[in-house]
Amino acid sequence: MKWYEADKKRLVLEYEKVKSKYPQFKLGIYKDCLAWEGEIHFDSEDKDFIPLKVRIIYDDSYPISPPKVFPIEPKIPDNLWGHEWHRWEEGNICYVNPKNWSINYYTVDVISKVQTWYINFLLYAFKKIDKMPDVGIATISDKGGN
Repeated sequence: MKWYEADKKRLVLEYEKVKSKYPQFKLGIYKDCLAWEGEIHFDSEDKDFIPLKVRIIYDDSYPISPPKVFPIEPKIPDNLWGHEWHRWEEGNICYVNPKNWSINYYTVDVISKVQTWYINFLLYAFKKIDKMPDVGIATISDKGGN
């Protein structure tokens, strides 16, 4: 049985939370798994800013295990993975240390953490910081993040 069949209240709450904060996200099925797909936006004065389109995939162990988040667009080169980039080898984003995951997190929290990851990723990719911080948004002034 899928997690969302066993816990329909959680599914409804997940849906309401995501749609209230990120209405551009759509819920559907991807490779037999429940998944969200949408673009991560944040205020930017840069007209060339490219939003990050992601797919958030739940496996059957959710919410005990975190969902996997895969960037769709822009395409991130396959060689940019590992702790340096906070990405797993299969390409999904490491937005939370697995030991820090809590069943009290919701998908809306995941999207917020991925938004932070994308800001840090861009700062690091464009050499505005020396490394991606493990937690929080990096600051350019200290060139090392938090």
